[in-house]
Amino acid sequence: MKSASEQVAKLAGCSTATVSRVLNNSGAVSDTARQAVLQAIRKVGVMPRRRTRRVRNPLAESGVRSTKSTGLVEIVMNLHQPIERLTLHDGTIELGPIAVCPPDQFFCPENRYSNSHFRRIIDGAIDELGRWSLRPVIRATNNLKDRQLLSDIRSPDMQGLILLGMGGGGPVVSAFLRGVKCPAVSFSGSSQDCPTPTVESDDTPGVRQMVDHLVGLGHSRIGYIAGNQNIASFRERYTAFRLFLTAAGLPVRPEWCFEGSDHICDAEAAAERMLTGADRPTAILCCYDGAALGVYRAARRLGLRIPEDLSIAGFGNQDIADLFQPSLTTVNVPTHEMGRAAVTLLVMQNTQQVPSPGLSARLRTSLVARSSTAPPAESK
Repeated sequence: MKSASEQVAKLAGCSTATVSRVLNNSGAVSDTARQAVLQAIRKVGVMPRRRTRRVRNPLAESGVRSTKSTGLVEIVMNLHQPIERLTLHDGTIELGPIAVCPPDQFFCPENRYSNSHFRRIIDGAIDELGRWSLRPVIRATNNLKDRQLLSDIRSPDMQGLILLGMGGGGPVVSAFLRGVKCPAVSFSGSSQDCPTPTVESDDTPGVRQMVDHLVGLGHSRIGYIAGNQNIASFRERYTAFRLFLTAAGLPVRPEWCFEGSDHICDAEAAAERMLTGADRPTAILCCYDGAALGVYRAARRLGLRIPEDLSIAGFGNQDIADLFQPSLTTVNVPTHEMGRAAVTLLVMQNTQQVPSPGLSARLRTSLVARSSTAPPAESK
């Protein structure tokens, strides 16, 4: 007598493997095949058994401290600003395109241009958590002192915390991390002033490649949008820019540098001031890709062509970089790998292989040359 799976497969005109994939929602199955399988199940009147398989848990095998069979890792986005809820039509909620979560557990920050940066970090973390059979719990907050947040992260099920931040470290962040009872990894601040291991991008090599790229094209008049210098990564990039521009024998012109704000409108206004008049830079490097949008808008308002009259470069290689017209030359930050590295640091702490403070994973950045940079007009 044929099994239920074989009966359904014969009636649907497919293999038993396809029936299994439909039942387990695994693998690639066309909509036509899926509907045929579901109709066949209704006609046969018997539900084939789902296949189950034992999932290997390397974390448990490594001797990790755990009070439950299913470990949780809290991924917290510290927004430092008012947030708004974003509800999708299918009943789920997501942060931009970051990650789909149960309703009422996620929020959307107003700074939409940072979404792809955090989405890629979270995607990398989720991929690596799956290797260790750990389950992510994702939330965003603008209050690290929230009682519910503190209660949740102190749950005995919680095996780790990953803290993402839009504004760097500080006393509130440090106090929050010191109060966490489970292993934690932070993307806020630097390893020197953080009580937990940190994950950072090694931005200095990327800035050097970008300066070399612009100088190699023939630019000697280079401006810089430095952003908010309270953010550690922006400070590192600005320091590296001045260092390598000086090393190339070129002046750092204060009137061609703007710092203090990372808002796109402020970057636009600063770029317009730099570009007004004959004595202007022929290239502007920005501390993040969103600021480059402001420079694009200022250049076009002044009738400057990109890259013929002005070369523009960003930093981060966010999703928007390839959508610029022309596409934006930028520095790639390996955000997906940074997310994976954060989980690795959590596992190392859980297995008691690593003491926490002072440890840092720094991942190297690299140049991505696109169409927004070219030799200056006077050198052609």
